[in-house]
Amino acid sequence: MAYIEIFTTPDKAYYEERVDLEGDTFRLIIRYNTRSDNWMLDVYSSENEAIIQGVKMVPGVLLLSQVISDIKPLGDLFIVPFGTKDDPGKDTMGKDFILVYRESTT
Repeated sequence: MAYIEIFTTPDKAYYEERVDLEGDTFRLIIRYNTRSDNWMLDVYSSENEAIIQGVKMVPGVLLLSQVISDIKPLGDLFIVPFGTKDDPGKDTMGKDFILVYRESTT
């Protein structure tokens, strides 16, 4: 089982990136929600089909665990904290917290 760090940065409140996860390409949208003071994640297939939208990015949660779909990544995404804060704030994502993909065991 391998782990892959996904690029995150506090320098932009909204950004998109394409990532290759176990042979399939996905589009990730990472955005900061000022109203709820949280980072949010959307995941789309390479065909631009929504897999999951509006997931709050917090440590201790497998972000794709609630998704039942044949097109979702085989593994899962989660937040790893490196600081002392509970949740990633506007200026801490990519510094005190990182987004990691854990490959499937199959």
